[in-house]
Amino acid sequence: MGPEEQEAQYLVDEVVAILKRNKFEVQVEPRIPTSVGIRKPDIVAWLPGHSAVVIDATVAADHADLAAVHTLKVKYYDTPEIRSWACAKAQCDESGVFFSAVAFNWRGALARPSAKDLKGYGFTVSDLRWLTVTVLKKGYETYLFSRRTWVK
Repeated sequence: MGPEEQEAQYLVDEVVAILKRNKFEVQVEPRIPTSVGIRKPDIVAWLPGHSAVVIDATVAADHADLAAVHTLKVKYYDTPEIRSWACAKAQCDESGVFFSAVAFNWRGALARPSAKDLKGYGFTVSDLRWLTVTVLKKGYETYLFSRRTWVK
């Protein structure tokens, strides 16, 4: 696993820990068959009998439109097959299945729609700050790694 994948995985691990603390059941990177092939969202979390959320995490470039990145992730995973799969996991009505993203840029900025959604799942401002620190720390480690492996 390269440094970029480690950065994203570290972010997923932190989000999963907070969701579990908030009493969600969580499955990481489930392989969900769809009409266009297998989709692997980073996280599917649910409150049994109540609702479910499909979340994908990403760390985008500094110049990226984070709201657009968030929206693209949501659109990619919001399919009837994934909605049905999550509904079956959560044992809830399909109207109780939601889609979101955790979209940061490498400087630690979080997309507003991502922040709003995470707060709806019980994340505190302190949790969001911790995720920012996580992104900055792993980004810096990635930068240091690239400096060590760069050849003139």
